[in-house]
Amino acid sequence: MLCHFAGLGLAVSAQACRCSIDHEFHECKAQVIEGNATWRSALMNMLRDVGIGYISQTSRMTDAQQELEIAMFDIVLCDHPFDKSLMSGV
Repeated sequence: MLCHFAGLGLAVSAQACRCSIDHEFHECKAQVIEGNATWRSALMNMLRDVGIGYISQTSRMTDAQQELEIAMFDIVLCDHPFDKSLMSGV
């Protein structure tokens, strides 16, 4: 089973995602990691439009990594590659 997000071209395995047919999208947590503020805002708006309840956002991979170490997310949208960074979204 996959969770489909209309307009995002995104499908997430329900086994790794609480956002399955049995749950509402408003219960899902997403993290957006994107260096470009305009694109980051667009991704967040699309996630809100499909009803994602909690969205964390950052422009820096190091900040995202710190947050991922302490919080669980159902969806992570990550830029690749990050400009001026030794890390990438892969």
